[in-house]
Amino acid sequence: MLPVLSPFRSAVRISLVSVVLLAPLLAQEPRPKEIQEFEKRAKVEPYEQDGVTRVKVTVDDTVLYDRPGKGARVKVEKSARLAGPLFISVRVEGEEVARYWVRSLAKPVKFPPTLIRDPNGVSLSSTAQALNEKSYCKIDLGASTVYEGPGSAIEPQVVGKRPRQWYSIRVDDEIVYYVPAGVEARVKKEDPSLPAAAAQKQPEPAAPSPPAAEEPLKESVAKVLKRLNDGLVEPHDGHPTTVLTLGKADPGSLPEPIVSDMQKRRVAVSIAGAFAEARERGVEPKHVELSEHVRFRADEPGQLNTEFHYAMQLLEVLPAMPRRSFELATLPLLGHASEELVDLLHEATRAHLLGLHTACVAVCRAALERALAECVPASFVTKQRELWPRRGRLENLINAAAAAKLLDQGLIDFAHGLRGRANDVLHGTRGKALVQDSFVIISDARLLVERLFSAREGE
Repeated sequence: MLPVLSPFRSAVRISLVSVVLLAPLLAQEPRPKEIQEFEKRAKVEPYEQDGVTRVKVTVDDTVLYDRPGKGARVKVEKSARLAGPLFISVRVEGEEVARYWVRSLAKPVKFPPTLIRDPNGVSLSSTAQALNEKSYCKIDLGASTVYEGPGSAIEPQVVGKRPRQWYSIRVDDEIVYYVPAGVEARVKKEDPSLPAAAAQKQPEPAAPSPPAAEEPLKESVAKVLKRLNDGLVEPHDGHPTTVLTLGKADPGSLPEPIVSDMQKRRVAVSIAGAFAEARERGVEPKHVELSEHVRFRADEPGQLNTEFHYAMQLLEVLPAMPRRSFELATLPLLGHASEELVDLLHEATRAHLLGLHTACVAVCRAALERALAECVPASFVTKQRELWPRRGRLENLINAAAAAKLLDQGLIDFAHGLRGRANDVLHGTRGKALVQDSFVIISDARLLVERLFSAREGE
């Protein structure tokens, strides 16, 4: 029976339902042309509000996302773990910000709620049925169905901290619903069209807003980099100095020669970035000679332009890094685990923080394998290998840990689940790893490593 999960105060009920629940699972899989037509109907509209760049994502007049960000994409996805269901994924700056289950792509698409205003007051109900040894479930939020398909283990969760919170629902450890939670707190600016006397008569807000000078670190650093790259300098005490005021808009128009130089600098960094990406991703064979010519002839300005390119790239992941960092517990491993294992966990964590999700999954798998090899007695590993010579090394190590009673059955299931999810990602059966994949896998890997060494110390 699904437990009531605090602090969500969810009203959860489970009951048997008729075979009608399975009808959506028999729907025909959309053809590539239908998917292309759907993605064309998705509208991405960036705009400015109160000095903040925002993006509005709409499909068939339904607003799927409207919050700070840029560079949004809408994709149709299927889950390898939950065979059959269709999902719509919204990504902003490479990170998934919303995920919706839909019955079909026919216009107009009926979406579940796209915002949870009060994640602590959600009324969640579910029904489940077993058919031919397979489990199916239906999940409702109030009067809206947010998922209907394979699975049985349902887990709602609030992710992040205010003001960046999301409400998610997992089914069999797969995210089936993921939307922004809470109402945005926006800073009200003084209306310049009002006379001073009228402005003074406006009622004061109940709670003071943050001072205007307190802007996100990303914006402050971006301004510094932009000024340095543009070469805007002024003499001060006999030295060239870059001057800017953080938290306020840059001064007005500049002389045409300076603007022209700034544009040249930005073009130079864009070109350096294009060649840097070519070295990362590869190029068509006909462009290899040009790319290699640039690589071997790169001078100091070329190196500096590339440095500015990567600095700007890092700024894109900077806002998410603190949130992801505080979601991870501190592990008591130093002095107990090998330096190699500590380095693997460090590298996996850094990959998660930087948004390199597939790399994070791969290194987490390697870290779990290393931890098991260090903690499980060799005799148990040898026995498993002799009994099951065709099984993979990690699978035998996990079963050896179970035989040695280093982990209870729940943690053994966690370990096999991590192995399966990592294999799906690394072998391409699940597609590109997402931030949810790396968060779940790194959390499980760190928990398992900590429990393994705790068990070994307690022997």
